[in-house]
This record gives sequence, C-alpha cells and structure tokens, in this order.
Amino acid sequence: MTFWVLVMSTGWLILINNTAIWQTNWAAIDAKVFAGIAYLAVFTTIISFFIAQHGTLHIGPTRASSYNYLNPHFPDELVNRCPEMEIML
Repeated sequence: MTFWVLVMSTGWLILINNTAIWQTNWAAIDAKVFAGIAYLAVFTTIISFFIAQHGTLHIGPTRASSYNYLNPHFPDELVNRCPEMEIML
C-alpha cells in the first residue's frame, strides 16, 4: 500500500508542478545535496522503522503509535516555548 501511495502522489505532484521541475538545472546541484537527501530518505526511515518496531514490542502498540504521531509536534512546541531554539532546529 505504501508503494502505491508514493507512486501516485509522485505522479500527481509532477503533474501539478510540471513547469518548475523541468526548468530546474539539476546538473548545477552539488552531489552533496543529493547524498544528503538520500541519507535522510533511506537511513532515517530505516532507523525510525526499527525504533517504532522495538517500541511496539516493549511498551505496547497503543503507546508506541501515540509517540510516533506526537513526534512531529515536539519541535514546534519547543520553538513556541523557547524562540531561541528555532536557530538550532
């Protein structure tokens, strides 16, 4: 299911954004940028999958899934409470 969600959303995004993506000079982008994107896409996904799986086994599925859904909220809350944290994030 995840595969098809990614394929279909990529197709729709390319259709919606068809002018900007073809006008981008992809050769001018440094290889370090592509390596960083690949690292973030692959390794962090793998690491977060195994952490979620480990959490599900040890603290239960309900609490593990609630932590997974609350995780994106934490950096926003830090910035709201401590504006100087925005520089670090």
